[in-house]
Parts: sequence; C-alpha cells; structure tokens
Amino acid sequence: MSTEPTHPEAAEEQKVPRVGVFDSARLAKRFDDPDYSEADAMSTDGEPDSPPPSSSPARLNISVVQPPKHPRSASSNDSESIAPFTQLFLPSDDEMEDGSYRPRSPDTLASPDLPRARAPRRTLDEKVKKVIELMNEVDPRLSIRQFLSTLFTSDDAKLKLIANVFLSSDAAIEILRIWEKRLPAPQSVALASWAIDKSSEVCAFHASLLTERAPTGPFKSEAAYLRMPAKTGPTVERLQSFSMEKLGDIFDRTMGPLQRILSAVMGKEADGKVVGKKVRTLVTSIVLNLRSQHVNLLQHVLGASAWRLQVPRRLVEVMNQLCIFPSYSSTFRAVVSLGEDGVRLVREAAKSNLSAELMQYDNYNWRRIIHEAAAGRTDIQHDQVSAIWILLNIPPGARASDILNVAKFQLSQGARHLLPSSTSLAQILPSPEDETELLTNCELHIATLLSQHCPALSKLGEHLPGFADTAALPPHRTKQFYLPTLDQEQGTVKGNIAVLNEYFFNIVGIPKERFEDRMVAVLGDRLTTARDRSAQEQRALDRSTSRAERLSSIVLLGGLMHTRLALMDVFNRQFWTGGKGNDDPTDLGILHNLLPHLTRVKHRKIDFYAWLRFLEVVLSSLVLAATSAALNLKSKTVADLMTHLAVTIKTPAQLKELSKRIADMFVSSSISRLEARKIKKLDGETVSGHATLLLQSLMIIRELTHAIKHGHLTRIVRCLKYMYPMFHAGGSYNYAAEVGEFLHNVVHDWPKESVQTLVGGLLVNTTGRSDGFKETDLNGEHYNRRLKQRTKGSNMTPKILSAISPALGWLGELNERLFPELGAEHQNTRHARVKTTEDVRTLTNHLLANQVFDFGHDRKSQRAVSDLYIKGCNLLAHGGHERHLQRHKQATMNRHETGESASSGADAGPARTEQHVALGEQNTDEGLWTEFEINSDWEDEGIDDGQQSEDD
Repeated sequence: MSTEPTHPEAAEEQKVPRVGVFDSARLAKRFDDPDYSEADAMSTDGEPDSPPPSSSPARLNISVVQPPKHPRSASSNDSESIAPFTQLFLPSDDEMEDGSYRPRSPDTLASPDLPRARAPRRTLDEKVKKVIELMNEVDPRLSIRQFLSTLFTSDDAKLKLIANVFLSSDAAIEILRIWEKRLPAPQSVALASWAIDKSSEVCAFHASLLTERAPTGPFKSEAAYLRMPAKTGPTVERLQSFSMEKLGDIFDRTMGPLQRILSAVMGKEADGKVVGKKVRTLVTSIVLNLRSQHVNLLQHVLGASAWRLQVPRRLVEVMNQLCIFPSYSSTFRAVVSLGEDGVRLVREAAKSNLSAELMQYDNYNWRRIIHEAAAGRTDIQHDQVSAIWILLNIPPGARASDILNVAKFQLSQGARHLLPSSTSLAQILPSPEDETELLTNCELHIATLLSQHCPALSKLGEHLPGFADTAALPPHRTKQFYLPTLDQEQGTVKGNIAVLNEYFFNIVGIPKERFEDRMVAVLGDRLTTARDRSAQEQRALDRSTSRAERLSSIVLLGGLMHTRLALMDVFNRQFWTGGKGNDDPTDLGILHNLLPHLTRVKHRKIDFYAWLRFLEVVLSSLVLAATSAALNLKSKTVADLMTHLAVTIKTPAQLKELSKRIADMFVSSSISRLEARKIKKLDGETVSGHATLLLQSLMIIRELTHAIKHGHLTRIVRCLKYMYPMFHAGGSYNYAAEVGEFLHNVVHDWPKESVQTLVGGLLVNTTGRSDGFKETDLNGEHYNRRLKQRTKGSNMTPKILSAISPALGWLGELNERLFPELGAEHQNTRHARVKTTEDVRTLTNHLLANQVFDFGHDRKSQRAVSDLYIKGCNLLAHGGHERHLQRHKQATMNRHETGESASSGADAGPARTEQHVALGEQNTDEGLWTEFEINSDWEDEGIDDGQQSEDD
C-alpha cells in the first residue's frame, strides 16, 4: 500500500516533478567515470528512507515518479511509467545539494531546523545488491542476461535513451575487458574467437576500400597508386617514384588494423627495427594481391628487379605462386612496356628546347648459339649498336639554346687557323700556370700516398687540403635515356651514317628543321669518332642544303676511358722491354715478375682495371723510394723507412714540406735539366733517369683518374695538354690527332659559353655523389656488358634485344635505389677494398735495394726510354702540328661555303682574330720547352669499384 506524506512541505514536493531525475550529464558521468560514486542515500521530504512498519506487505508503487519527457524519444502526452530499478542508474533521490543528511520522522517533521546527522555511505557492492533485490521484487524470473539483452535491444524510446548514453562512452569497452579477464576458459576462448571474427571483418572492410570499393571509397588515390595496369605496364615515372617507405606509409594509413595485428604478431622488438615495417609492407601487398590481382605494384617492382638480375625462370614461377612476383610472361610484357615508355620520354626530351643533348653510342658483337645445328641453322654473328641519350649539365644562368646555337658555332669555326701555327700549338700545350697548378697537385698526391702506406702518417693525411677546380661539375645524378639497340654494322663510314640517321630521325624523332639552329653532341670511342668525322667530310660535299642531311650540326667528342686506355698502352710499350739481358730494375716487366699473382697484367694486352691497379702499385713504390732518396737515408728496406718517417714527421706541415721536396727533386725537373744542373751524373740512358721518367709519367694517369672521379674539368683538360705530345712521341698518332682536335675545339673553335657544357659531357654521374663521376664511354661499356648478358641462350634475337634494351638502364637505376632501401649491398661495389700493402712493400724493397733514385750511385741502362713529353713537343713544333692544321683545313671545306671562309674561318670576324692573337702572345715558342711539371692526384679510391663495375 502507498504511504501518504503527513508534512505539508512533503505533500507539496510530491506534486512537483523532481528535477534532474533524467539529467543526461549526470547520467553520462555515472557511466563514463569508473570511480564515480553516489552520495549516501538520504531521506527526502515525503519519502522516508525506509517504509514505516505496516501490518500488510509493502507494495511498490511504480507510478510515484514520472521521468521527464525527452524531446526526441517521448511525446508530451506520454504518461507511461518506468520500473523503479531503472532509476538506480540515475542520481539518488536521497542526495541533497548540500550533501547533508536529514532524518525524517513524525517527531522531527515539526522541527526541520534541527541539526541533521550524517549516515554512512553505501558501497558499490551494496548498490548492486540493491538493484538485484529490486529486480527480484519486480520479477524473480528476470535474469541479468534478459535484463541486459532487453535494455540494449529494445525498441522502447526510453530504454534506447539509457542504452545509447551507455554505449556512447568507453564503458562498454571496459566491460568487455573485465569479462575477458573473468570468463572461464571455454567462454574466454569463445569471446576471443568472436573478437578475431570481428577483427577479420574490420580488416576485410579496409581491404575492400583498396580493391572492389576503391572507386567509391575514401582511398581512391591510394588504390590507383597500388595498381599497375596489365596492358600498359609500369612506366618510368612510376618506377622512379617507388619506394618501400612510401608504400609502407600508405598501408599504415589505409590498412591500420591489419598493421596493428602484424606488429603484435612480430613483437615490439622486431617491429621496431627498420626491416619490420618492410615485412609488414610485403605481407600486406601479398594479402591484397590475393584479394584482387589488380593491386600488384610491389609484385611488378620486385618481378622487374628480379628479371634485371636474371633470376632463374623456375624460381620466378615459384614466387608467382606465392604472390611475390607476377608471372614470367607478365614480367616480360612489363619490361617491353617500360622500354617503350623510355623511348617516349626520349622523344619528349628531344623536342624540348630546355636541355642540351648528347648521344653516346658504341658497337658490340654477340653470337647467337644454335645447339642443334642443321642446314641453314648455324651460329649467327651479330654486330649491334647500343646508344644512350644524355642530358648535359648546364651552368647556372646559361640557356641550352645559347650553348648549342648553330650560329655561334659557325662564328667561331676555324678560329685555330687565324693564328700562327706555333701560337695555336702553344695555346693547347701546358702553360706556366698549368705547370704551377700541377706541381701543387703533385705535392698533394705524394702526401696522400705517404699517408696511405705509412701507418704512422695515416692520421696526418686527414688534415691534407682537398683538390680545387673552379670548373668542377656539381654533384648530380646524370639524366640518361636508354635507346633500343640496332642490328647494324658500324665498321664502315656508311654504317655509321646509317646509325646516326636511324637514331636521330626514326627512334628519337628529331625534326630535321631543328638541326638548322641547334647542335647535338655525339660521343664515342676514337674509331667511332673518326668515322663520324669522315661521314661529316663526305656529306659536306652533298648538294643538299639541309644541315641534318649533311650531318653538319653534330659536335663530336672522344671518350676519356679509351684515351686513358691508349695512354697505358703507350707506357706499356715505353717502359716494358721484357727482353733477355735487361737488368734495369725500373722495367715494368721486371716489376711485374715480382708480383706473379697479377695474372691479368700482360705485355701488349691492356686489361683496363688490372693495369690501373698495377700502375698504382708501381707509382706508390716509386714515391716511397723517392722519399728515401729525398731524406738521404741509407736504409734499403721499407721497415727502416717507415721507422724514420714515424720519428721525423709529426705534423701535417712537416708532411707537406717533405712532399714538396720530393716533387721538386723528381717530378718538376726534366732529365735534361737534371743533367744541366749536374744532379744526374751520368748522361744518356741510366737507371735513375728511367725511374724519374716513370714516376713523372705515372703521375699523369693518377691526376687524370682523380680528376675524372671528382668531375674536375680544368684538371682533365690540363692532363690532355700533357698527353697530346706524349701520344705523338709514343707513336699513337691517331689518339694524338683526336686529343689535338679536342684541345683546339676547347681553346679555339667552340663558343666560350659552350666549352664547359661540352667538356662536362665527357663524364656522367650515376650515383649523385661528389666522387661518383666516371667517363661517359666507360658507362656505355657497362651498358654493353649488361646487354651481352642478355644474349646468352638460343631464343634471343636482335628484335627481342631491341625491345628490352631500353628497359635495362631504368631497371638498373631501380635496383640502385631499391637495394640500399632494403638493406642489400650492390653487387661488386661495396666489398672490402683490395689491399695492395704487400705488393707495394715488395716493389719498394726492390727499388730501395737497387737505389734507383740515388744519382750518386747511378748506372747505365741497356734499354732506351724517351722523355715522351719533351720529344713530343719537338715533333709537333717541327711539322707535326702543321700537318694536323692542314688536314683540318682541307676537311672543313664544303660546297656550301666559299673556299676562303671554309679555310680561313673568316666568319670569326676581326674581334675573334684579335682575341686569339692576344691569347697567343701569352705563350711564345720558348714556352714549349718549359720543364715537365705535373700534378699527382690519384687516390686509391680514384679507381675504386664504383667506377670499375656495374652499379647493380
């Protein structure tokens, strides 16, 4: 039965609905805060804390309190009551604003101002028990499961309100965590299984946003990036923009739940490593590829990289079954498509007027092997041509249209003929300034070699200054485009003309009109350059007025690698006698016999890298022997020399002073000057004289090699000035003519604003490092080597090779970026440096024992060794250079110019004449006989494997 209040205030209070019964803020706080607790229950007016004793059982009046009408869940006339136990989710009615407790009884109702005593707080356990009791009173058959299920599934507006408030907070997640901990084993496994199923659904949903739902999902651009169309295949731009780091970031953003699961499976320690993210990236790519074969970016990249490395086909098929590689046929189609895209880029670059272009091409031979020969089916020899289209480096502030402008080249053409022969010769030989700079560099080279081979001086070498060059190329990665190969012989002038026409007009697609105002540089080995020049001379007599058909808009450059190779051949013939009865300790043949393990070093057969290393060892030994002579040491072993250097050389200044003394004694002075000064006691062919000449000659190669590696153009041209007479004196007249032609072009015939760009075309940089430059023709040889590796097997044909060859270069660049990112080392480029310490010690002991630099104990030698530089200057001054000028004048005459302008270079104008005459006055004829001074800058890393081998 209901109990009526007897106090008037209590009666008035019952008529007014209680404010805050459904206070959403307090309700949310109750569910959001796990530490939240209600104040102790207190009696309110009209409602005692406990019902008074009654003779009849107490009955709960469920219509005493009405909940407020929610604007979105209940109508204004809704009078439906709610069960009392739902109010236990709400703030307690016994809690007053002041937190005090007011006991109510018939005796105290008349005195409401009496002090009120505080009752003890109810604990959470007590409150929960109270809820259970109320539930039992309402319906003993109502279980907690039914209660919760009904609360969260009911369509009743008021129950939905309470459930939504609860679900809108983190309370539900906290309850699940509690259940997961408290559930016994069977139910815990079931809950985990349910969680796994839900996680799978979430991961599948995110995967669908990158696959079937990609067109309408939020990751449309990311999904497009992950797809490699099967018909078009990969493009150069896609490969250049690819990185595992970028792909991993995309998966972290779009496939976050799966990445969290994989990280948890791998463990924090494994996932914290750099490789952890890459493994997750690979696994995610495999999963997505299984869901949709269109998501295949990483598969195509890895497949193309494996094809570039010639991974066996059966292994590719296994990887295809594991969704790591695409199929072999798909990979091959992708490679062909990549080559076509590369040719497209070449065409676009050729049409642009914003860059200066150079085409490097060379021939190579390969044999198609027929394993089962028959009539009409035998081995076939193919003569093919490979080519690379290179964008030249343009100095800051310069424009490509000015650098390769035809009008400017016509204006300066034939300027060498405006000067006297002796003056023009003096300008392409080393000047006194060149000698000074080279001597300074030589001192640095000697100091570097001493610090490398003397352990006590190794720390001092770190304080040596670097080599300077005002025309040094900036560190950059050379832009290269690889052209299809041609099945065309290149052994004749006619064959070279066909090659140039095919590449320029058909493959690259340069309009013929463009040759009327733009020059194009072409680089090759000496023989290729000579044939191209002959082609120009033949076409100069053609009746056509088109410069494209006459090949007159081509600037020819000779490769530096072949020039270096030819110089080593000259030294081989000069300093390697090899005959019986030869007892000269400086003979290269005798020195080579002391190093029998150098089997690749052979007389009259030059292996480029083997000879570079051999000559490096010889030069280092000569420097150590010269050091002993400069210090007047009587020791005849390397150990004594090293001990003396460790005691006497303590500072970088002392090391520089010693290097300067060695350079002044044995590098800057010619043999004739040493004899004139009576330093060389014996005239003619002597052991000490030969040792001095060998040291000076090898310094040329070291200086050139170091300058090439660091992109120092001024030093390269300076070395070529010394090599010009040396080639002529050594009997290599073809290379002497090519080097002389190049020097005349640089000094006289090319526009001044074009010189740095064209000389820079002799080098490429495939790494972007400051010491990553190498010869352009050497880069072409590496490209030919990769092509030849593809010719093995009976199925290869020139047509297939032409289709795949443009992609080889791009895939090589891809591997250069991909391998370091994956933590792999490049093949043949990052192995341990070849240590030549023992070889240097062996030769140094031999040279010290024979006192090769001790002029006081000098002795006659049976072999004749010439001073190539002095002898070559004499030969050039007495007719050699004049004949070169006459041949050039005759070759440049054509029917489209008057004989006077073609032979005398009249287009150059008076200003040009005065300029070159003024330049000629700087070097008189006496300047030709200046002493032999060269720089020595050829560190060990100057011939490291970064230049030696492919960058793959």
